[in-house]
Amino acid sequence: METSNSSMSKMHTPHKEVATVSAVFTGSTRNLHCGIIAPLLALTFIAGSGTSSAVAETIFNDNFTETTLNSAWITLPGQGGYSVGDGELRYFNDGPQASTTGWISPALTLAFPFAGTNWEIQTEATYNLQYLNSFGGSSGAQGPEVVVKFAPGVTTGGSGGPNYAGTNYAVIERDVDACSGCAPSNYLAASYGAVSNSNLINPTDAGTPPPNDIGSGTYWYRIIRDGGTLTIEYSYDGDDYQTAFSTAIVDPTNYNELLLGGITWQGVGSYTDYSYVDITGNSAPEPATWAMALTGLPLILAGGLFRRRYRKSR
Repeated sequence: METSNSSMSKMHTPHKEVATVSAVFTGSTRNLHCGIIAPLLALTFIAGSGTSSAVAETIFNDNFTETTLNSAWITLPGQGGYSVGDGELRYFNDGPQASTTGWISPALTLAFPFAGTNWEIQTEATYNLQYLNSFGGSSGAQGPEVVVKFAPGVTTGGSGGPNYAGTNYAVIERDVDACSGCAPSNYLAASYGAVSNSNLINPTDAGTPPPNDIGSGTYWYRIIRDGGTLTIEYSYDGDDYQTAFSTAIVDPTNYNELLLGGITWQGVGSYTDYSYVDITGNSAPEPATWAMALTGLPLILAGGLFRRRYRKSR
């Protein structure tokens, strides 16, 4: 098991909904006694397990079964830590005042950049967030984050620390905060810019203080991009999903980056266990395939027309 520090759950089968489409061109020739060959194109479509012509391809999958972190992850420096192995990635929140999305100091963050405009990210997270510190006082903010950014680069947050998410990103945050002198909180929220939904928490995990003074619960997330549209879904059991929101992406490009990190007032031993990260994308049939079919169509029609005229003249 690999452990890094800078200061079993439901079995998952990677989502793979594959529908393959192939076009088979059979060239058959027939001598029409005048030196003209009429090409006959036969298109044969072979469908797989799905009914769509799109193909669900695995962009990235990590079940955290190895003893070291998958080398595809990029580790961005900051406060916090992780351990990996035995089918889980454990992310430890640490502070003081550290954040992936911009505060006074950076939080250790795991990043995976990828390209594409049609994809789905799936992950499962189990939380163990300390509401109180060892003296029985407030632990302050304990907020693990799942972030997807849609533009490259790092910006500076309002309090002077780096914001690894930049300015164009969506975030799912599970947070507890006993907050001495202000209203305590215990919530699960998803947001993108001005669009947000902070009512995602399972009723069994709700309340202030949270049950047993621990911000807990297991949640499944699906983050879906369909061209210029972003949809975030969540589930309490991994089967039945609800939509947090669906909205347009601002200035969409081909760039995407998944970040696993958090926001933390102080380190008190809070952690999150991720059972897997699964990213799949849909690709349409190659344009050249359809171009060949459309190019051949006039030849088919011309061949049929000539044969009718030839027979009529006999």
